[in-house]
Amino acid sequence: MKLDLKSIIVILLIGFIAWQNFFATDDIDYKEPEKVVIKTPEVKGITGDTIEVVTIDTLYLPSEKEYIKVDAGWKDKYNTAMDSLEKQRLFYEAIKIRNYEKVLVDNDTIHIKGFATTRGSLLSYSVDYSFKPRDFSYTPEQIIRRPRLSMGLGFEVGLPTGPIQDFRVKGNLRFKNRKGGGFSIGADTSKTIWLGLSKTFKLKD
Repeated sequence: MKLDLKSIIVILLIGFIAWQNFFATDDIDYKEPEKVVIKTPEVKGITGDTIEVVTIDTLYLPSEKEYIKVDAGWKDKYNTAMDSLEKQRLFYEAIKIRNYEKVLVDNDTIHIKGFATTRGSLLSYSVDYSFKPRDFSYTPEQIIRRPRLSMGLGFEVGLPTGPIQDFRVKGNLRFKNRKGGGFSIGADTSKTIWLGLSKTFKLKD
């Protein structure tokens, strides 16, 4: 089969288009993002409160052979109670089960709420807290964006399909924005000016 100029140009154009779209590698230098490690420092703190101030007295328990600390005020109340009913009331009050609830720490980054159950009343409390240092790691997502405005040059060849048509060549100047919209201006060998609009749609990544 004899190839004329038109057939040769068509073959060359098809080959060029196929190479650019299916075989040619991108000229963008892709670099895998590195893992980022964030270290959080150790955080320490202390909080507490005195709910009731008492005077402490010491008693010796012969049966246990040891000294114990007691509330001097409650000891005096018990010793001066007039009858057994009053002593019993004081005893029950001393062994009464009580529940406590309080926000211990509340700032911009830490919220600690405490609960306590006591036999008798809670006189004071103290809380030492510590948050150990930790490492958090993540890999940033790589996002490739189109340029805000890009320009391209191109040319087109008009192949005659009839005996009275002329062979034409057209040059194009194209502009494309980040959203995929484009505008083109061109001129061909027959002194025709070409203006065009285009829109690019994403088919696959």
